Amino acid sequence: AVAAAGGLAAAAAWATTTSGKRPRCMSVHEWAGQPLDPGPAAHQHASLESDPTLVRADVALLGRPAPSGQQPQAGSHVIFETLGAKTNAIRAYRVYLRRDGSEVVALTTFGDRGCTGHPNIVHGGCTALLFDNTTGWANAVATLAEAGELDAVVERLPEPPAFTSKQGSSSTRFGFTANLSVNYRRPVVAGTTVLIRSKLERVDGRKRVLSATMTDVPSGTHLADATALYVMPRQQQVPASSPQP
Repeated sequence: AVAAAGGLAAAAAWATTTSGKRPRCMSVHEWAGQPLDPGPAAHQHASLESDPTLVRADVALLGRPAPSGQQPQAGSHVIFETLGAKTNAIRAYRVYLRRDGSEVVALTTFGDRGCTGHPNIVHGGCTALLFDNTTGWANAVATLAEAGELDAVVERLPEPPAFTSKQGSSSTRFGFTANLSVNYRRPVVAGTTVLIRSKLERVDGRKRVLSATMTDVPSGTHLADATALYVMPRQQQVPASSPQP
């Protein structure tokens, strides 16, 4: 994970220098609201927006536009800020949750530069980063659903979840990634729009296992898949087990 983070930082820096000029920096709200590429990306976005079982979740990090000088929670995020608003290396990352908590779906468009390894091929570290982040969303959504709190969180959007002092922060509530295993099935071409789906597979005490897939839009070609293990803090009370899907 450390090596991947270093590679992503280098990729972002490369994007600002090789063209001879810096890309235009945007606010995270500008970046999150910029029009999607016409064609497959826009069509898939319209499909997600019209699905009554889905609600856009990443607005919880964006919140409402803050007064001048104040940053939203996403203002220091590696996807929303570093690879998003600052460089547009990732042109879109829009996260939707199933209202029943069963799945998270993320629509992502890679930029033409700033996220590549081999020429015109998305770096595997970017793919892993997106899997890590999207399974994190799925884990959080499933945790809230198990606690009977997801409906209330959805009603508050775009405000982030309100944690009591007893619940602590998001990290103490939802835990951290302990392991991420990625299978790269096909190269992902720069500029591609993909759909990432993630869901909770099983719970064993403090351990929570999630799966995720990445497919091309619009062909549906299977590009990569991942399994993530999250571990909840010891003070967090979690169910002893969950039924197999």
